[in-house]
Amino acid sequence: MSSIYITFFTLILIGLLCSYIAQSRNRNATVWFIIGFCTGLLGVTILFLLPNRANRQLKAAPVLNSDMADPAPINPEENIEPTPLPEEKVTNEPPKPLDDKTAQELYYYYIDKDSESVGPINFTALKKALQDQIIALTTPIWYEQLNDWATLNDLPELKEILGKE
Repeated sequence: MSSIYITFFTLILIGLLCSYIAQSRNRNATVWFIIGFCTGLLGVTILFLLPNRANRQLKAAPVLNSDMADPAPINPEENIEPTPLPEEKVTNEPPKPLDDKTAQELYYYYIDKDSESVGPINFTALKKALQDQIIALTTPIWYEQLNDWATLNDLPELKEILGKE
């Protein structure tokens, strides 16, 4: 009966040792107490084989420069206006002329019969959709160089490249 008490007491001591070591290595002391209690000296060995978490965190933490000034304190009574976002530049310029090579590199979107946007698709898929009559010359199409949706009838260069003059 006394050997059970001695074993139990020894496992508690090993658990406490694991807990102490884990805390010094920035690990969860409670979890490591349980691991040490259940596994004995194996838990202590595992804990020593694991890297110290403090070293990993210090390497990733930014270094503060002593020359840097402290930020100004914020006064909650002061009304600070938010900085407005820059307005999006919308131009009504016609799209740049489209050549065969550029048309092959772009990705396209179109509006299907259910008024859903489909894409991105490459040039080959766009050409096949036109040949298979999935899209028509009046289907709204968009690609990166366009400011807004346009039909193939509105895009003579693309219409020509697709072979639908």
